[in-house]
Amino acid sequence: MNRILRKSILFLLMFSMLGFGFLKKEQPIQVKFNDEFLPSSAGVMLKDGDVFMSYRLVGKYFGAMTEGRRTLKNQKGECTISQGDLRIEMKGEVAEAKVNGKTVELNAAPFVEDFGDEKRRKYELMLPLESMAKIFSSEMQWDKKTNIVSITTPKRKIIPFDTYHKGESFPGHIEVRAQNNKKEKISFLRSEGDTYGYDIVHHKGRSYVWVKFGSRPSGGYSAVPQRVYFVEGKGYYIASTLYEPYGNVTMGFTDPDFVIGFENKEKLPIFFGVPAENVSVKDR
Repeated sequence: MNRILRKSILFLLMFSMLGFGFLKKEQPIQVKFNDEFLPSSAGVMLKDGDVFMSYRLVGKYFGAMTEGRRTLKNQKGECTISQGDLRIEMKGEVAEAKVNGKTVELNAAPFVEDFGDEKRRKYELMLPLESMAKIFSSEMQWDKKTNIVSITTPKRKIIPFDTYHKGESFPGHIEVRAQNNKKEKISFLRSEGDTYGYDIVHHKGRSYVWVKFGSRPSGGYSAVPQRVYFVEGKGYYIASTLYEPYGNVTMGFTDPDFVIGFENKEKLPIFFGVPAENVSVKDR
């Protein structure tokens, strides 16, 4: 009887050990930029021992402009990420990037992942986070016990901004109006064919930035400001995403753009994803 009891106890111990091993859940991966955690793991994943992040989030958290083709099923995907004079071009399933025209090897190849559900698919081009951190002169550390990925970027502060939309237009000017304050109006000079680059107007301690993404051969494009960062000793960086339309290209052209305003009493430099020669600065 004791022998049977001993065997039963041994069996239960082995089963419980195996059972707990199966039940033990892996910690979900978390990404932290400086002291800020991403609000969720959406757009971040592991694959073959590497951490990947959606191209949109790479632009948002590193402070850059992202432009990517809306990816459909079985497409490889491609994207462009820009920050001032830095331009990065990548394609799905290719472990290389073009950085200002030079080929740079990535630690893993980008790929397309579906973050949607049965009702709505959401295909995203995923980029290797380790390589992105290096390109943006940042450091990445991965604590595999806690599954926390820490990105250390130049110390910066998130700056609140207001969005504006186009109002009245008159010869040589375009007027924009704040969505939360109809009395506040700012006008920008406008010239024929002025569809790419960005204009800055300094007015009463604030900077107003009109960002233009160029004339596009289709409808359905949308430009969205993501964040404004202040970097000590440098200035302000604007992060944004340009969305391309799904499906077939339509007739006609669109000129995606947006206008934002934020406090900048010192009139410090403002950086965006286009070369410096496409920047116009005015004081009012």
